[in-house]
This record gives sequence, structure tokens and C-alpha cells, in this order.
Amino acid sequence: MAQRSQEVAPATINRALAFLRRVFTTGIENLHWHDLRHTFASCSVMKGVDLRTVQELMGHTTITMTLRYSHLSPAHQLEAVQRLNRPPTGTSTKTPKVAVSGAAETSAASDSRAGDRGRTGDVQLGKLSGPLWGKGFSAVVAEAG
Repeated sequence: MAQRSQEVAPATINRALAFLRRVFTTGIENLHWHDLRHTFASCSVMKGVDLRTVQELMGHTTITMTLRYSHLSPAHQLEAVQRLNRPPTGTSTKTPKVAVSGAAETSAASDSRAGDRGRTGDVQLGKLSGPLWGKGFSAVVAEAG
């Protein structure tokens, strides 16, 4: 097995020393190198990097571990909630109707019926007729199935 080089580049040493000087001059106490992993994850998520990318960058095997590392600041959480108060942008989540033919026609026709089952066999709740609270959820699902 080849031995790994124990040499450290001078630029790396200079960056580490500059960082330590800044930590001491700012008065930060009880800082551990591991804290920087939390900082990296939190700042990345708050800047809009998706969790899956942060997971890969940090080398986590599960998204659960990434969630433990990425803490959102109260200001970031408040801003996320305040987005609900913004006026609508005029965009729509509706998809345009597309002409279909052949086997897809059958699928498109069945999509318009309330309570049809999707590819997975699950009841398409968005297509059930009437409110669920009128008859009770079980009755509506039984009627659809």
C-alpha cells in the first residue's frame, strides 16, 4: 500500500493560521472544527442549495443526517413564512391540455372520471366528486373504488 504524503501545502497552513487569528481577535470562544460543518450546511441551505446537494457535498449517507446539520436561522424561517403574504405572481400550476391518441386516449378519458386509480393503483383524491367531509372520507373512497 502506498504511503500518503504527510506534507501540507504552505497556502493551507496560511489559511488555517489566518482563520485562527480571526477567531481569537473576534472573541469567539469554544469553537470546534466540527462546528464549521454545521455552519457550512446551514449557510448552504439558507442560500438556496437543495438538501440533496448539501448531503452529497458533506458526504452524508442519509438525508436525515444532513437535516441534523442544517439549522435555519429565525430570520430565515420568518422570511419563509412571510412569502405567504406576497401578492400572487400571475403564474399558474395548471398544465395545458395536450391532444392524445391511441392507448393514451383511454388513459386521458379515465383521468376525467372522479376516483380513478392512478398508475400505482392509488385513488386519485384530487379527482373525487364532492367534498370529502360531506359523506365522510371512507364513504367517498368506497364509492370511488
